Amino acid sequence: MQEFNHGVRAGRLVMALVALGTTFGIAGPVAAAPDRHPGGVRTCPSGSPGGDVHRARPPRIHPQGRVDAAGTLTGYTVYVGHGAPLVLGPGGFVDGPFGTDAIVGEREEDLTRLTIVDLWRGCARARLTVHGLVYGSRLDPATGDVHVSLVEPGTRRELGIWRVDPELPDRPRLEVAPPTGALATATPRTADIGWDRGPVGRWCTADRCETRRPSGSRTGIVAEPDSTTEAGTLPLVSPRPVPEEPAPRWPRDADLTYRWNATETPPAWIRPAMNAAADDVDQTSRSRTPTFRYDAGATDTIRYTTTMPSTSCSTAIACASYAVGASWTVRIRPQGSDLRWGTLRWCQADPTDGCFDLERVLLHELGHIVGIDHPQSAGFSLRPFDTVMDQLAPARPKPGSLLHAFGPCDVATLQERYGVSLPTSPISACNDLATTLALRASADVVARGTPVSLVAELRIPDRDAYGRLGGNALSGRTVQLWRRPLGSLASWTVFTMRAGDSPGTYLLSLQPSMSYEFQAVFAAPATEGLEGSTSPTVTIRVTGGCGIGACTNGTEDPMQ
Repeated sequence: MQEFNHGVRAGRLVMALVALGTTFGIAGPVAAAPDRHPGGVRTCPSGSPGGDVHRARPPRIHPQGRVDAAGTLTGYTVYVGHGAPLVLGPGGFVDGPFGTDAIVGEREEDLTRLTIVDLWRGCARARLTVHGLVYGSRLDPATGDVHVSLVEPGTRRELGIWRVDPELPDRPRLEVAPPTGALATATPRTADIGWDRGPVGRWCTADRCETRRPSGSRTGIVAEPDSTTEAGTLPLVSPRPVPEEPAPRWPRDADLTYRWNATETPPAWIRPAMNAAADDVDQTSRSRTPTFRYDAGATDTIRYTTTMPSTSCSTAIACASYAVGASWTVRIRPQGSDLRWGTLRWCQADPTDGCFDLERVLLHELGHIVGIDHPQSAGFSLRPFDTVMDQLAPARPKPGSLLHAFGPCDVATLQERYGVSLPTSPISACNDLATTLALRASADVVARGTPVSLVAELRIPDRDAYGRLGGNALSGRTVQLWRRPLGSLASWTVFTMRAGDSPGTYLLSLQPSMSYEFQAVFAAPATEGLEGSTSPTVTIRVTGGCGIGACTNGTEDPMQ
């Protein structure tokens, strides 16, 4: 589930100053570290780093999660270059690299131990103990200070971003004030430390994001949307299509196969839900969207892994990545992963409240692969059952937490992106497409009693904004034919047209005894996202015909 991929919209600037003592009720969140080395990393000896730091890249640092036979995360093994690996528990993490350094940390019950690792030498350049839970850290390349995003143990309340000088660990400073309200306590929520000439914090829930940055001794708050709006949340709009991903489209009806990753294999208890999510795409997209199916010989994989792309998914419980026409993969975090709002539990293993349904989450990720995005990326929010593409998945028992189908607003975009299979395929009610209705007669002047056919043609206009739905014929709808004697001011007589021989056509015929005028009418259906339309008037003049109300024995000519 990709996070933080939509732009910041500037809102009203609010100034806040949070005192250190009032936030924690203690001297500060950092204290001198006891003589304990996370993962067993040795202390660096005095002297300069080894290697030519100006001509070569520093060694790579790579954390790899360890899961037990039941698929539960038990810890991390961190590899630094070719040195001995570091062993961390389930609260371990790695941030960076930052130049030639990286931060290795381990969260415990009420504190976090941090080690600044010199990547060239594979040793600890500095150690800190933070009294609070760190979820995200950065090293200031100019000063060497460490910036940490803190969460309060127990309550999981946001505590903001703090700056710590490794040389003066007992004098921390609050750099970016914590958010308030749902942004401080929601489950789930995400946060990240960015960098723009200093730390920038960004917190998000499903319908709101807030970006905060330091400004002198105060913290500026930029809310999304403008903080003057009610509750500062993104607007909940009437149903509308979710936005498209900017990536190219897969071919229509493409067959996208997958297998389990050989080294990061999903446990047996979660695989049926993964296959069910693939079936959900096929059964609920109502479009010519690519379909997914398991194939042991496939090259694309689903991975059960702690390794997430740091640029977009560092705080996500699942993540999709793809290159259209080349490859795709989905990453799923393991059961028991430690995140800022709590411990990740999949409902397939632990179906109690607070769990996340893997089938719903994977359907969201497959939605990304076929090209649909979060509503929040376009600045709006949708009701829980309108979409599975909300930025944050709802946990059980929240509305939509067990939704195993694309919502109507997802379908609307998929239909525009890939088209529909048949002219009779229903158009998602989340859309709002114009229609055009033409009407023609087989003859416009006939002798009395000569058979005449009237044919209506219903289409979606060919507009770029409608994607592959533009220009489509619409069959299987209800089209009425309105008729009245030419020159009469009487009400129209209404007939229902039958299906024609060509897609989108509807017809009726008659043997007129007098002259008539006709209109075809398509009323907007309550179950589809189509607007109504009315054809121009068509006139049939009858030579030798009766006048209005004459020689018809009180009945009008029947329509067939």
